[in-house]
Amino acid sequence: GGLRGVHWLLGAAVFATLVITNGSMLYLLWQNAARGRLGPSEGLRVHKGPEEVRMGNEVTFGENIVRIPEKLRTKGGRMSLEERVRLLELKLGTHLGWMKNPSLAMGVNAECERVKAVDEHFICLDHFPPKNRTCLVYDFGIRDKPEFGVLLAKEFGCEVHAFDPSPVARKWIEDDKKLMDAVPNYHFHLYGAGGVDGEVELFEYTWQQVSNIRIPVSVSANCTRSDCELMDPNQGSFRLPVKTLSGVMKDLGHENRIVDILKLDVEGSEYGFLEEMLDRGCPPVEQFSIEWHHYSFDGRFGGKTSPELNTMTALLEACDLRQYQVDYVYGGFPDGARLYKEYGLSLYFNTMSYARGLRPREPNDREDSPDE
Repeated sequence: GGLRGVHWLLGAAVFATLVITNGSMLYLLWQNAARGRLGPSEGLRVHKGPEEVRMGNEVTFGENIVRIPEKLRTKGGRMSLEERVRLLELKLGTHLGWMKNPSLAMGVNAECERVKAVDEHFICLDHFPPKNRTCLVYDFGIRDKPEFGVLLAKEFGCEVHAFDPSPVARKWIEDDKKLMDAVPNYHFHLYGAGGVDGEVELFEYTWQQVSNIRIPVSVSANCTRSDCELMDPNQGSFRLPVKTLSGVMKDLGHENRIVDILKLDVEGSEYGFLEEMLDRGCPPVEQFSIEWHHYSFDGRFGGKTSPELNTMTALLEACDLRQYQVDYVYGGFPDGARLYKEYGLSLYFNTMSYARGLRPREPNDREDSPDE
């Protein structure tokens, strides 16, 4: 009897907590909606003691305008409940296609007048390099090909930091130590981009690289129940160090600096890296050049609609990082590796570029960018 009484009291306490919490949440949402804060508003702020950080640029989907916090560069700056609801609204709405343009990610939405191709990636020269400071570049994913960062270090005098934990990159840097002497403003780090700070398991990938994509065990083709065999790809794996953007900036002492160009070519790890970054607010980054990998398509809207890319593109646009370049407007280039076909995987990749300070296109004027 005593034990039942304890269980009843615990259950009552949990129920009361849920009622109070959910009631408070509903009341807050009702209040904000009544004040117009969950629709078009005068702009939210993140309060940090005596300081305030303005919310980012507006992104419209349906009849709502959504904002997320702008550039949280100092310590603290936690989002309020209202701001978290806004961020969730933007993520959910864009991922499920509840907006006017379900192919948002596959068309450019801003104009860059001077685009420069740099080793299969792109940068916008409209506001680069900065006039009053040394440009800072982060280059994630180089394998044994440092051309992107080396060009920016030599031609623009940028301070360049390159990151890659893969065995092929380790071997390259051990064999080519002369590069660091020849280009003193080029720095290499043996860790990668991730959604956590620490070690993660990464897997063998094409071109001697590593990826977070694990090829699943499959069954032999054209078999019946009696003669089906499991097919194990025997994919090699590695425990390798990765860092978040905030972890990298802290590690390098760059907490109060601006990253002028951030290149991501990390074989699938871009999603965790960017999601963790955007959950902290808008990043202190002026440009991104990203090679997206392995995303799915939403059959409700045709072959070129990717829920993951719609979400990321909308979040970046909310931070005034507008998309000015898309390699493959029909969705992406299919990876034709035989191994993937044998194990039933449909893998794609696509390069897209984003920058601040560009003139946005009106929704009706947004056009697919030509294939590069």
